[in-house]
Amino acid sequence: AGSTCTQTLKLVASDGASGDQFGHAVAITESLSSESGSAASDSESEFAVIVGAPGRNGGQGAAYIFSCTLASTSVSCSQLTMLTLVDG
Repeated sequence: AGSTCTQTLKLVASDGASGDQFGHAVAITESLSSESGSAASDSESEFAVIVGAPGRNGGQGAAYIFSCTLASTSVSCSQLTMLTLVDG
């Protein structure tokens, strides 16, 4: 028997623009709950998603970091920050 996947969330950069290539690379951490001392309940799991955008900032690239919470029936994420080169 096959499985069916359903999109439940779409991550979007707060300052995204055409050509940024947002989503070119994606990393998802393991649960952050026990490491961060978070108030997440036993039925929730917190994790981070890092999304690459190599076309951002004139081709120098950027990485966007999102904090996410997975509950029993939903997932929610919010953008924490965007990392770019300082001296680029």
